[in-house]
Amino acid sequence: MRRVRVLAVDIGSSSVKAAVFENRRLATAVARRPVKSRIAPTQVEVPVRGLERSLMAAIADLGAASRRADRLAFDVLSPSFIALDRRGEPLTDFITHQDRRSIPQARRLEKLFGRRRHLQLAGNRPFPGGIASTTLLWLVENAPAVVRRAATFGMASTYFLVKLAGARKIDPGNAAFLGLYDGLGMSGWRKELLAPSGISIDQLPEVRDGAEVAGKLLPAAARRLGLPSGLEVLVGLIDTSAAFLGVGAEPGRILNVIGTTDVIALCTGRPQPHPRVLTRPLGRGRLWLSVYTIAAGGGAVQWARRALFPDLSEEDFFKLARRLAGARGAGWVNFRPYLAGDRMSIEQRDAGFDHLTLETTREDLLAAILSSLAEWNAAGMKLLTRRARPLHDVYVSGGGGWLGELLHGAWPGRWRFHQVQDATLRGLAELAEGKFAGESL
Repeated sequence: MRRVRVLAVDIGSSSVKAAVFENRRLATAVARRPVKSRIAPTQVEVPVRGLERSLMAAIADLGAASRRADRLAFDVLSPSFIALDRRGEPLTDFITHQDRRSIPQARRLEKLFGRRRHLQLAGNRPFPGGIASTTLLWLVENAPAVVRRAATFGMASTYFLVKLAGARKIDPGNAAFLGLYDGLGMSGWRKELLAPSGISIDQLPEVRDGAEVAGKLLPAAARRLGLPSGLEVLVGLIDTSAAFLGVGAEPGRILNVIGTTDVIALCTGRPQPHPRVLTRPLGRGRLWLSVYTIAAGGGAVQWARRALFPDLSEEDFFKLARRLAGARGAGWVNFRPYLAGDRMSIEQRDAGFDHLTLETTREDLLAAILSSLAEWNAAGMKLLTRRARPLHDVYVSGGGGWLGELLHGAWPGRWRFHQVQDATLRGLAELAEGKFAGESL
């Protein structure tokens, strides 16, 4: 059997991870380089050049193994909206799901279409930042010079495909989060959704299955990355979709990705749109994801450690968190868990504590944070599984997987939990070597 070597690259919001797989088996250590966002009161962006440097460094860390790869498969954070000029150069940085500048535009879009109609057209409500049509409309109204120069609007995957392979493409999952695509039927870009911004379909990338080979690595990109020219580059996926492939994507499968954010996703054989859920195609074949997410899951716990317990070591802090899990603070302290906003609402929510007294301790505050996250996590499970028949094996991934031990006790029903490592990278190996590779929509 021919040995297939895959260079898998996970381009996330907090880090870029890379590894080489041979016949679906990890052949190198996982290289990891940090990614930093630029955060202003309502604007959150990942600088393009900074992300490129992290990508190049992670691949360089793999050494000679990366230069023997046959295929490059990558996933990206999403949304990661970007505008490109005719040469493929960025006119903006990557605008992420935490960005809230487009709340007025989101309100107007939903008023224009109506909640039910927009849900039918796009599969989602126009959540500011999270469904990037709101960001596009903000640019039209506040940065018209950028829009006039733009030849392409897309996501991070679009940018990297243009730079790596000269391919102006995007997978259906990323297309759905642009908010301009038929995310329920995967029939193509919706002219009705394009109308408010005034852009044309010619300014959008071609939608192709994530397993398709988009093109071959360009000589200039090969020199920058230290890779062989002609390496096959796949269209790629959103990071959560890659993680699903890593644990076996099939209807009923549940994946809980616990990192800076907390994401509960259910794989379905048909789309199930809901006003409080993110719905999009998996990006490979005809499967969909129903996603319930909070922007600061593990991030809220890390904030508590920095702000409230700087004197404790990481080990001692986690011991304390385990002891307090399930407890309620003195005076029934409550925590509103929106330190990074709410990705599934138009009117954004703020974090805060309620029912504080002079008797409240920092342990009470941590207990309230953990309790609130557990309640949120359990509510998401109830919502996602209400109209579906879930499988009882639940896969948990992400750097904050330890937090799952503290959260899953609040889940209704009986479940079997499986902790998985490097699910996104393993999923990319499956994408590059699986039976759907090369299949188009």
